[in-house]
Amino acid sequence: TRQSERNQEIMYLDSIIALEGEEYADARQTAIDQKLKLVEVMEKELLLESLLKAKGYEDVVVSVGLTNDNINVVVKCDELTREDTAKIYSTINDQTSTSSDLVKIFDLHRRIRQSQVFRKRERRCLQSTADNQKRTGNRDQLQSQRRQRACG
Repeated sequence: TRQSERNQEIMYLDSIIALEGEEYADARQTAIDQKLKLVEVMEKELLLESLLKAKGYEDVVVSVGLTNDNINVVVKCDELTREDTAKIYSTINDQTSTSSDLVKIFDLHRRIRQSQVFRKRERRCLQSTADNQKRTGNRDQLQSQRRQRACG
C-alpha cells in the first residue's frame, strides 16, 4: 500500500540521516530535505482526503506528486457531476497553490464500468473471431472434400 511504501522510504532516509562522519554530510542533508518533502506531501494528501471526506466523498484517495505539483484525486461515487468536480477543485485550490490544470480527478465507478464494458466487447470480439474461424475452417474443409471427390 501507499503507506507501507512511504514508511519504507522514510526508514531508508532515516538510515542515511543516521550515518556518521563528515564524508556523509551532503548525503545526510539531501536525505533530510527529501524526508521533509515526503512528510509535507503526506500531510497534504491526508488533509485533502479528510476535507473531501467531510464534503461527502467517503471513498477518496489523493496523490500529490513528490517531484512536481500534480495532484491526482480518485473518488468513488455513483456519478461524478460537474458540481462534484467543482467542489473537489475548489477544495484543492483553497488548500494548495496548485493550478487546476495540474489536478486530475478520476471517477472510480466510471473506470470500473468502462473496464467492464471493454471486457464485454473483447469477449464478443473473441467469440466472433472464433465463430468466423469455425465457419472458415468448415468451408475450407468442405471445399477440400469437394476437390477430393472431383479428382478421385
